[in-house]
Amino acid sequence: MSIGNDFLTKLSQSKIPELSRMSNALNSEKGFRVISRFRLEELINIAQPASPVRYVADVVLGLVGARSVIGRRATEFLEYLLEMNSSRVQSNLMDRVEKSQGQLEAEIRKLLQQITRVAAAALDHARDAKSRGAAAVEENLLRVATAEKEIHSPLGN
Repeated sequence: MSIGNDFLTKLSQSKIPELSRMSNALNSEKGFRVISRFRLEELINIAQPASPVRYVADVVLGLVGARSVIGRRATEFLEYLLEMNSSRVQSNLMDRVEKSQGQLEAEIRKLLQQITRVAAAALDHARDAKSRGAAAVEENLLRVATAEKEIHSPLGN
């Protein structure tokens, strides 16, 4: 984005008034141009025991000191949750990057079209001035000199 903004800054420093408004037209602070659609889901149905028999078995295992089985199952469940959520986060991020890239490309295309129109108008103006030739330049210089003389002359003269 800084390359684009550097280019726009150089254009805005040219003597063409229409281009002076385009300095840093690409907002680098904007970051993602698409909001996140990631939502946390309730996973209580996965965390609850599958059946009352499983619940009783877990209680009995805890009472007889087989906590390692419960700990292993809890670790497996935690790994499952981390795997599932990390893939969801990754998918969401990739989707946001892709959509933001599309929007940024559209902004750049729009700016380039504006620049092209302004440049074409400036070229037409330059061609027109060239075709009018030196006589038109002399006429404009005389008009400026006359206006300057009026500005510097004392009032009432």
